[in-house]
Amino acid sequence: MNTFVTKKFQFGAGFGEIINEELAIQQMRARNFLRNELVSLDRKTREKYYAIVNADNPAQDSITEAFAKIAELRDELLMLRVPPAMRAILRLEAVAIRTDKAAVKNLTGAEKKAALAGLKKRTDSLKKDINNSRKQSEAEVKEQKGALKLQIDNLKQTITDLRPIAKAKQQENKENNSEALAKLNTERRTTINALRTRAIAGYTHVRTKDNGEVFSVEVPSLYNLNADEIIAQHDTERSRAMKEKTELRFHHFNGEGRSFVRVHSHRDKSDGKEELFDKLQAGIDELKEKRRQTVSKETKQKLSQQIEAAEADRDARIPNYVGQTEEETFAGDSTLFNINAVNLQRDANNPTVWNKDTVRGDRRRAMRTVAHFRIQSTEKGNPVFLSIPIVMHRPFPAGARILSAAVNREKIGMKYRWNVEFTVFFNEIGLPSNNGTVAIDLGWAKDSLPDANGRIRVAGVRERTADGQETFTEFCLPVSFTEYAKKLEDIHSIRDIHTNEAFEKIAVFRAVYEIKDETLRNLLDKAKASLTARKGKTPPVGHLRSAVWMLRNDKTEAQIELKDILETWYERWNHLNEWMSNGRDNQLAAKKDYYRRFAYALAQRNSTLLLDADNFSKLAKEKPAEHDEKPAKNEIRFLAAPAMLRSALEDCFTQEKGKRVLWTSLASSKTCSKCWKPNDALGASRTFTCPACGHTADRESNATANVLGQFLRKPGSFSADKKVAERLTTKKAEETGQMAAA
Repeated sequence: MNTFVTKKFQFGAGFGEIINEELAIQQMRARNFLRNELVSLDRKTREKYYAIVNADNPAQDSITEAFAKIAELRDELLMLRVPPAMRAILRLEAVAIRTDKAAVKNLTGAEKKAALAGLKKRTDSLKKDINNSRKQSEAEVKEQKGALKLQIDNLKQTITDLRPIAKAKQQENKENNSEALAKLNTERRTTINALRTRAIAGYTHVRTKDNGEVFSVEVPSLYNLNADEIIAQHDTERSRAMKEKTELRFHHFNGEGRSFVRVHSHRDKSDGKEELFDKLQAGIDELKEKRRQTVSKETKQKLSQQIEAAEADRDARIPNYVGQTEEETFAGDSTLFNINAVNLQRDANNPTVWNKDTVRGDRRRAMRTVAHFRIQSTEKGNPVFLSIPIVMHRPFPAGARILSAAVNREKIGMKYRWNVEFTVFFNEIGLPSNNGTVAIDLGWAKDSLPDANGRIRVAGVRERTADGQETFTEFCLPVSFTEYAKKLEDIHSIRDIHTNEAFEKIAVFRAVYEIKDETLRNLLDKAKASLTARKGKTPPVGHLRSAVWMLRNDKTEAQIELKDILETWYERWNHLNEWMSNGRDNQLAAKKDYYRRFAYALAQRNSTLLLDADNFSKLAKEKPAEHDEKPAKNEIRFLAAPAMLRSALEDCFTQEKGKRVLWTSLASSKTCSKCWKPNDALGASRTFTCPACGHTADRESNATANVLGQFLRKPGSFSADKKVAERLTTKKAEETGQMAAA
């Protein structure tokens, strides 16, 4: 089966000079400035919007106050989690016992024996007092927690009661101030256009520091296609933030970014075709108007078929060309982007790769080429290109049209890495249309697995063929993946050990020498305070790195030793950090490829994918302070990255005609696949045991059997819309929680 698809092709930068690199970085910087200006505008607009919508709304004011009070109470709850200090009188007794024990060593005979017996009684009594004191403190803390949680629950109930009143007033304000709100939105769009115009022209950005100092920054002119992409991205971010009731954040520019160009679609209206196009389009518009005015469902359906046929006829007679062809891209005539020709041919048996008749070494050398991207225009409108060497490890699909191109710069460790990406539209040879069904239960487990050997289980997979044969397998990250992750963790630990040693040497140096430079002294004080605050975690390095740069220009003899300490540390830290950062980047790339291959293989054998609508981002969020539950966020989950696997599966099953993804809100892990009775006490066990019928099975095997069984019995309970299933899952979880509380 063939179908037209849009995919991204990414190629890494090769070796060689990057021409106009600094201009490209300036474009990325200018993009970041425009984005931050849009964020600032959004904050001001939303502030004005809420001022209009919540005007004369006492209920909303009370809700705001309640949320502020809840935040204060949660802070108090978090402070109660800190273990209480030992009472002063008990600490003094403990010190006295240690002192007397040291003195006993000088005694001999019966005197020593009697002293030791007395010390033992005092020690036992102290332990008993400490234990009683701890129990008393725990009881007091428990009582305080209960009182704070009760206050929070009461405030939440107040918010629930006031919310309908506040919403009614908000709706009334919206209706009464519709003109003001429309004007506000018009002003926002007008300001966005003004910001776009200013960004394209270039400007001087004036900013005031916290200390009142005013300084200016020259912002280079931004290429118009970059400005358009930033505005489109902002609209998407803003919509998501408003839906999730969050606030957009400013981004600090650290040298990372992208530069983007795209090809506008066009129709060839030469040789008198413009008149024909207008005539055909008028006929289509007339049919659409008839469809809008009719109320009959049958008539609407007939008109829709006529419109579809008319549009197909228009596109056949006057095609709409999107993107640029592969030939145009390699010809070098495009003013947007092009690639130097590659002296390789597609493989006859597999056109997605280069011809393998060529010797591998020669083939790899021939893959090296140069890509050119427009990043700016001269005063006369001529293009200015960024030229970057790339390794074109695979060809574009035959007959493809390239819609857009971008060059990306990302920071890996202390170095920057370039890559280029092309958005390509092409006719893809489809996957085999097998009619199997596969149910997948995503999760993460390692040490709790049966026959644990270091592998990480990411999902349970149950496949059912068209003739009814079922098989269950576990999909795991191999042991080698875990071993490599352990190696990276070891490097991380070594890096932290070197940092802690540097802190110890700095402390010794400061005990001998006085640091006269107040800025340096304050910097090292902050580093020490930060280290103390992060006891047991990764030591801070930001202050030490600042001290390195400060001392590199300092010639004071008394600080040469300090400079040597920091330089030695910095050299080791950089070396290990580069190893770790590159290793993690390689591991991530390998995992993505591993998941994509697995998803593609599943899509070859099956046409229907069944998934749970679990929201992993919500599972990983920190619970409010009044909850004692821990979030599902740990090292194993991070390594497994189940959301990445789900994304790969969705891509393979949604981009192909005849294949589909269906979502369920079924609590599959806690339900018996034999008698359908729940087991709420399952916990994190990898083995499911039904308390009703005694059925025992692997946790993921039982879960996938539930999902597949539900689909076979009630296919209508599955939804093609993930958000619908997510809402049902959340609703069921809330109902279950309410039932448990009752």
